[in-house]
Amino acid sequence: MFGVDLVLDREEKTPAVDSAEQVLYACLAMGLSFKVSQGSFLTLTPPLTIEAHALERALTILEKAFQDTLKK
Repeated sequence: MFGVDLVLDREEKTPAVDSAEQVLYACLAMGLSFKVSQGSFLTLTPPLTIEAHALERALTILEKAFQDTLKK
């Protein structure tokens, strides 16, 4: 399991709730499902026996979602 906390400001640590939702829906559209906790914390829980290619695909989807949604 791993997670990413999205914040608007690194100093203040203001939760980036809207960005987390945008990333979630972009990932869902590409076939990756995960949970958003506390509004801005992306929680990914792959199976314990995940194959390398499946993990790589999930991370590629997540990376693309970040690029597509957070650069706006």
